[in-house]
Amino acid sequence: MLPDIFDDIAIEWTNMLGTGAQRSTQGRDSDDTPVTDSTSPPTSGSRKRGSSGATKSTADSPSKKAEPPMSPSSSGRAKKSKLVLAKLLSKMKADDEQTSKALSHLNAEQHQRREVERQAYRQCLQLAIDCGIDDGSEEYFFLHEHFKDELERDAYLLIETREARRSWIQRAFEKHRRG
Repeated sequence: MLPDIFDDIAIEWTNMLGTGAQRSTQGRDSDDTPVTDSTSPPTSGSRKRGSSGATKSTADSPSKKAEPPMSPSSSGRAKKSKLVLAKLLSKMKADDEQTSKALSHLNAEQHQRREVERQAYRQCLQLAIDCGIDDGSEEYFFLHEHFKDELERDAYLLIETREARRSWIQRAFEKHRRG
C-alpha cells in the first residue's frame, strides 16, 4: 500500500523537490488500491486499476515533469531566507549597540565610584595625619589597611574633632594588636 501512495511522486534531485499530481480520494475506499510489488519499478506500460474497477493505462497520464511542484520555488524561499537573515542581523546589531552603550555607562559608573572611594580613603589618611599620627608610624600603616573598608572610613569621617579621631585610631589600633 505504501508504494502506491508515493507512486505518482517524482523527485528532482538537483534541488530536492518532490512533485506529484493532484489526487482525488473521492469515491475511493481502501479496497480500490491495488497491492504492487515494491521491489520492481513501474514501467511506462503498466496498468493501474481505477475507481470503477476497469484497467487504465498509465501511459495516458500527463508527464510528471510537467506537473507543478508541491513546494514553493527555491528562489522564493531564498529571498524569504535572505529577508529573515537580514532582519536577524539588523536586530543583532541594534542589540549589540545597546549592549555597548550599557557597558560603557556601567564602566563609567564603576570608575566614578572607585574615584569617590579613593578620595574618601585619602581624606581619612590626611585627617589621621592632621590629628597627630606620624606617616611613618605603625598606626599609620595599620590605617592603610583599616580604611580600605568602606564602613570604617564612613565611621571615621563622621567624627568631628581631632581629639575624637585620635582616640578612635588608638582604640582601633589596640583592638587590632590584641587580636
